[in-house]
Amino acid sequence: MFAGRKYRAELTAEQIAAAEGCFGVCRAVWNTALEQRQAYRRRGAWISYHEQARQLVEAKRDEQFA
Repeated sequence: MFAGRKYRAELTAEQIAAAEGCFGVCRAVWNTALEQRQAYRRRGAWISYHEQARQLVEAKRDEQFA
C-alpha cells in the first residue's frame, strides 16, 4: 500500500523569487516541447524523444529561457 505525505514549504522572499524563476524556465521548456509535438502532429508526423531533446537543447541555447 502506498502512503502519501504532504509537506508545506515556508520559503523566504528570496527563495520564492528563485523558485518562481526555476518554475518559469520549466514552464517555458514544457510549452516549447508541447508546441513542437503539436506541429509534428498537424503534419501527420511523429517526433522521437531523442530528436525532441536535441531540438530543445538547441532552442535553449538560442533563447536562453531565463
